[in-house]
Amino acid sequence: MKVLLPVLLAALLGVERAHSLVCFSCTNKNSNFYCLKPTICSDSDNYCVTVSASAGIGEQGGQWPAP
Repeated sequence: MKVLLPVLLAALLGVERAHSLVCFSCTNKNSNFYCLKPTICSDSDNYCVTVSASAGIGEQGGQWPAP
């Protein structure tokens, strides 16, 4: 039992803490293919979200989300 406690303590101290989530962000791009700017999220964030929208009239109309 005396050996188990120091081994367990050493194992816990050797474990790295998880890093924050990193998402890629951009503004005013036609495709998320060009969204290559890394953004470090807060520790409470669990996922990244992509939001895209466009609008137009007639044949110039856009789609949501963009293809």
